[in-house]
Amino acid sequence: MYSKTKLSALLALATLVAPLGSTGCRKNSTGKLPDSSTTSKASGPVELSQLSNNKTDWSKVDDPSEDGLESEEIHEKLSAQLNAIGDAITNGKSLETLSKRLCASDLTSESLLPSKLNTVVDRPPLTVRRAKIGQNLRQQFQGNSGFQSAVGELQRFWQQFTHPRFKSKVVRVTQNDSGTIESKQYVAISGRNDGGSVEQNAIWSATWGRNDAGQLQIQSLHVDSFEQSELVGNGFSDVTQATLQSNNVRITEQFGRGMNHWIVRNHDLRYFSPLGNPGLAVGDVNSDGLEDLFICQESQLPNRLLIQQADGTAVDQSAQWNVDWLDGSRSALLIDLDNDGDQDLVVAVLGGLVVAENVGTKFNVRDVLETDDDTMSLAAADFDNDGDVDIYVCVGYPNDYFSADTQAVSAAAANRVYHDAGDAGRNTLFRNDVEQSVWKFTDVTEQIGLNVSNDRFSFAASWEDFDNDGDQDLYVANDFGPNNLYRNDGDNFTDVAAIANAEDRASGMSVSWGDYNRDGNPDVYVANMFSSAGSRITHQPEFKSSNENVRNRIQRFARGSTLLANSTDHVFHDVSESASVTLGRWAWSSNFIDFNNDGWDDLLVANGYITANDTGDL
Repeated sequence: MYSKTKLSALLALATLVAPLGSTGCRKNSTGKLPDSSTTSKASGPVELSQLSNNKTDWSKVDDPSEDGLESEEIHEKLSAQLNAIGDAITNGKSLETLSKRLCASDLTSESLLPSKLNTVVDRPPLTVRRAKIGQNLRQQFQGNSGFQSAVGELQRFWQQFTHPRFKSKVVRVTQNDSGTIESKQYVAISGRNDGGSVEQNAIWSATWGRNDAGQLQIQSLHVDSFEQSELVGNGFSDVTQATLQSNNVRITEQFGRGMNHWIVRNHDLRYFSPLGNPGLAVGDVNSDGLEDLFICQESQLPNRLLIQQADGTAVDQSAQWNVDWLDGSRSALLIDLDNDGDQDLVVAVLGGLVVAENVGTKFNVRDVLETDDDTMSLAAADFDNDGDVDIYVCVGYPNDYFSADTQAVSAAAANRVYHDAGDAGRNTLFRNDVEQSVWKFTDVTEQIGLNVSNDRFSFAASWEDFDNDGDQDLYVANDFGPNNLYRNDGDNFTDVAAIANAEDRASGMSVSWGDYNRDGNPDVYVANMFSSAGSRITHQPEFKSSNENVRNRIQRFARGSTLLANSTDHVFHDVSESASVTLGRWAWSSNFIDFNNDGWDDLLVANGYITANDTGDL
């Protein structure tokens, strides 16, 4: 079985921007118009012509108080205070000066660096320790001097590390009738020294009041959870430059420049809105026992095939192998399609699936199979147990997505049903009917029942025999709504996601199977997008009222990633929070791998996106 999830973040190319087009009001999969879910003062998309004809006060465009979200205005001030604490911890700033500005005179605080930690992982070179929730986390501190002592413990700890980094995310802001404010924040601090690296992850709960000048000050600070991970040595090392050192300047320039450089030099901008889609595939294309790397590229940039050498370097041979196409390529698989023992190549391009045969020294294109335009990712397996590998193609936006918008630039994102979008492109399953020299692939999507609920914004799919009955089932991760779990019933597939408790209604970016608890039943991990802003805003009373079910669904979108534990009755149970795996951050790709070779499946999550400095100017 082979599977391919989006790996754009691993290539450091993933950037999320608002879509370039707006198609007006669309209906969801039930045929009904959507429940809107926004603030009570939001008026919907705004035409650029309207903005240019009015005297817009641009200083208020990004002012949360203008939208009636006082909690977001408070959040900005809280974040500034938390960043000041982080600056003091990591850069040794004066705690006395900070406490005078930041602390109420009657402040109470627990130790921010618990001394009593329980070892939960001891597998060299990795050690993980946690403070027991609800356990007394050491002494209590009082007043300004107590705050200095509490923060000072962390400050002294991190002085032994080079360039420590502090990051906080406020996930909840609650205003009390008494005038006080409660906040919950995730805190992460990391650093390196000669011995290795350390990372601390904590949840802080704080109560804030205002002084006579109206400035926010901390009244109490408590630690809800604390985890410290220690890694001896370097762990993973970035060897990109060393691997590519023998290549010419052209390829290093191609990979060394960001998307902003190429987008202004590209005349084909269709589906460029979610920048950084290209994926990659790993396989031994020349049968020398060494894994090679195929890298997809955006339209007008040549794909690259890097052939691994005996010394560990990789040489670009994309032209020699006839794969330096300029079509926008999204995803690829290196798999043996004709059972001749070598790795053939399939590449999802805009509007098609390129199928190329490996003839020993190059790839010959045998067919280009028609798909919907916005191809995203691929997954391959022998679904019908006939001895050859079949291919499933995921698609995002519908073909006509950009045709309805006549503006050069849209002033708003798409007006889709955020929690239940059913107006996307069509995924396709191609059955492998290759016979000797005749290469044929048949679209059997409707024939075997995969046309059911086939209207989602699908980012990734993965095959696995989740019910252990001897055939391959299919999980599809969708953005803007529920996922699909298609059970293979032999002659057809049935979407059992709802009855198997596997829908995971969120922003599905990738999916990976693995038996994390080693009980013999395949479990599934879905990478979703964690949003601290979403966690705050959707719990505010100012958030536009809707029925409770819709509100809960939208709140669920902000939670993050999901681990679904399979059971003997093949019904899944959400164990994400108890397993501490929701916070994959702004997650794109995820894979179960045993990175330390201890026999247990670990999770590697590619997350984030590259941005410029925040100037405050939209």
